[in-house]
Amino acid sequence: MRRIIGVAGKICSGKSAFTAMLRECSFLEIDVDAVGHEVVQEQIAAIEAAFGAAVVTADRQVDRKALGRIVFASADALQRLEQIVHPRMVAAVHSRIMSTDPEARIIVNAALLFHMGLHTLCDHVVVVRAWFPVRLVRSLRRDGHGLKATIARFARQRSLRLCGESVDITIVRNSTSRRVLQRRVAAFLRNQEIEC
Repeated sequence: MRRIIGVAGKICSGKSAFTAMLRECSFLEIDVDAVGHEVVQEQIAAIEAAFGAAVVTADRQVDRKALGRIVFASADALQRLEQIVHPRMVAAVHSRIMSTDPEARIIVNAALLFHMGLHTLCDHVVVVRAWFPVRLVRSLRRDGHGLKATIARFARQRSLRLCGESVDITIVRNSTSRRVLQRRVAAFLRNQEIEC
């Protein structure tokens, strides 16, 4: 029977590390951020109509930086963008799940898992958490945006609303080492009676 595990978490909490460890146990990953990139490009006409020609490059690509400056400066603009892309992203994730083998083990990796309602497609959800200072240091090392820009980026990220009435949720802490995270992944799999 198909098993679907949702993975959510804030910036640099370790969602990708957790997901990579599940991939080592034959899970297929659906990266919702990558799905979003595809959908944004597919909806270029609607995005241009909503936000203007400044968000489209000369070769008809969405200028993600220009679009980001607009939507992260205004809650209304962000909501308009989400109304364009989120329903199509959810449909794309659902389609990818349904096109897999009926016995597949799937990870849905999405920062906005709950906000988009993707948790309703999952059998179980893992929320990866790490202390703010740990996440901040990881982001500074990984992205190199500088302290002020990084803190502003953290502040813009939506809070995780754990709408768990329709799905079981496991919290996994990831503030220490990769080895500790590996042990926690192994414990999660044992608790779910999933063989690696």
